[in-house]
Amino acid sequence: MLGGMPQALSAIHLPPARHSPKLAVRPRQPDDAGDLFVLFNEPDFLETALMRDPFADAGEINAWLDGVQASRRFELVVTRDGVCVAFGALYVHAEHFDHCGTLTMGVRSGYRGQGIGAALLRALLATARRFARLAKIGLTVLVENAPAIRLYRRHGFAIEGLHRRFARRAHGFCDAYSMALLLDEPTLAPRAAAPEADRNPGGQLSHGACGTRIPQAPQG
Repeated sequence: MLGGMPQALSAIHLPPARHSPKLAVRPRQPDDAGDLFVLFNEPDFLETALMRDPFADAGEINAWLDGVQASRRFELVVTRDGVCVAFGALYVHAEHFDHCGTLTMGVRSGYRGQGIGAALLRALLATARRFARLAKIGLTVLVENAPAIRLYRRHGFAIEGLHRRFARRAHGFCDAYSMALLLDEPTLAPRAAAPEADRNPGGQLSHGACGTRIPQAPQG
């Protein structure tokens, strides 16, 4: 594994983009924080994806990403001429939800419309099938983000639900969709029963259902 990603995905070369042939997908590294700081602090990133205050510095980027709770993580960047221009991740849930993963991705504003988001999404879906062996991928996207919704629909995602007043912004509330893609069901190994002391009393769930929102990058 390299940076949380299988070696087989450490150097995926993409088809030539309109402005440069030097595009590649690789695992995120700590040294990418400077480039991701630019992406993550773009106004539309903060407005439509994170809904948070700007990051203070590159170190906060790494701390934020490393703080995402997941049983396994697959984080990718797309580079153009050595500069990170897109980020995508697949975060796998734990225990009885380990057949599910949450997907997040985004592309810098100056590099959209060149097929970078679609190529990144294909790499993440290949990871989900070949390495994570997931049965379901979920994501959350704002209702107003029509380009992202079209991209996800083209790759088989369907809307599962609507979250009204999902988040608060300066001008009011915004709604969001939960979208999901069901993959071929993998062969699941039998799961041992949890020790009595570790079981959740009253049958209440202790984990969010598949597709709940986690720290989210801008939609591609």
